[in-house]
Amino acid sequence: MISRIVDEANRESVPLSEVERKMLYFSETHWSLPDIMQVNDEFERDYDQADYEKKIRGLVRNASKHDRKGSRDLYDSWLDAIRLLQKEDHYILVMIQRADLRSRSDQLKLFIAGLSVAIMVLAYVVLSTFVSERYGGVLGKYSVPGADRFFYLLIIGVVALIAYRMGWMTRL
Repeated sequence: MISRIVDEANRESVPLSEVERKMLYFSETHWSLPDIMQVNDEFERDYDQADYEKKIRGLVRNASKHDRKGSRDLYDSWLDAIRLLQKEDHYILVMIQRADLRSRSDQLKLFIAGLSVAIMVLAYVVLSTFVSERYGGVLGKYSVPGADRFFYLLIIGVVALIAYRMGWMTRL
């Protein structure tokens, strides 16, 4: 992953100093370069952290887009590397997470969530029309204007919450 970021910097002609390249390996708790604490001290003294993170975030985003267009396997290796890094504490994860990389299944999840909302709205319309025409509302003659809508929305919300909690909407 780090080599891909450095390659992208070269491809875009974005200068990365030796300190900036070494900071891609920074971790306080896991394996890193032998001189990483001296590199970190120099980085904190001589570099703007926000500018550095913005630069790396852009390189990560562009490299991943380039790899996604080039090869499915190459992009999947990005996601595998990120999953592996998430098990540990690495500075590079901060910039990767802010680059907002998405897995291929995210669009499917978004489509299914949108379809679920549309079905719930349709169910609300059909249910409220059916009950109103057949029974004169849920509460009959004791009905308060707007109470039926609240009741139906409450039922749909409870069903959606139960489905979410049971994992039906998140296990895609």
